[in-house]
Amino acid sequence: MSHLLPRPAGTLASANITLVAGIKGEGNWSVTTATAIVDRAAPTLLLRPTPPVWTLGEPLAIVAEASDGGAVVSVQANHTRDGTRLANLTFARNGDVWSSTVTFDARGNHTLAVRARDAAGNVATQVRHVFARPVPPPTLRILNVTENATLEQASLRLLVEDPLGIASLTVATTDGMHVVTVASPNGTLVVPLADLRLAPGNHSLDVLVVNNAGSRSNATLRLAILAPPAPPPEVAAIEGKEAPAGLASLVLALAIAVLATARRRGPRQ
Repeated sequence: MSHLLPRPAGTLASANITLVAGIKGEGNWSVTTATAIVDRAAPTLLLRPTPPVWTLGEPLAIVAEASDGGAVVSVQANHTRDGTRLANLTFARNGDVWSSTVTFDARGNHTLAVRARDAAGNVATQVRHVFARPVPPPTLRILNVTENATLEQASLRLLVEDPLGIASLTVATTDGMHVVTVASPNGTLVVPLADLRLAPGNHSLDVLVVNNAGSRSNATLRLAILAPPAPPPEVAAIEGKEAPAGLASLVLALAIAVLATARRRGPRQ
């Protein structure tokens, strides 16, 4: 016959179980003693720290380590994001390290969890909370604007920076009628404004910078464009060409007046 002992209290305990078997009516008995281990301890699960803030669309590494002193077979676990299972994992040996990645496609708070189960059905769970935010915009600073200059002289000096790289830099009038797009590496650059073909007067310009992830920064500025200086008057050539009729008449009238004045005064004594 056999006798089932009550389940011991505690986490991980052992109990001696004595099994006695025989044949009725005979004096021969066989006595067997066995030790049964009762595993009530959850596996040890370590989920390595994650950043409290992460960027939308960028993969985030999730690293977990599990061990279990009483596990007869490997520890099984699953990885979830906001309750949705992303991956199943197996820790083949105590102390194994497992890693996976997760991306966020919605802005806001997200819950990451890894749950491990040992051979006895004991469960351990580790949870992390991460806030997902959009990709930060690129840096855009207007360092200098050429004031009160002609269109040929006008320019912008800008500082443009982004760790993901700059996709485009656009300078345009606020009405969108005139646009200049230039290739822009990270750093300081000078943008000439002659291609905007602005008329003399006051203007408002929009500067837009887009990084390689699609995030953008913009700034608005005002500047005055001066009219180009008037060209000098044309002087008629003397050699080989006749003077204009108006000028000839003027010279003739002046000569007549000089002669008349000399006659009135008479000959010099």
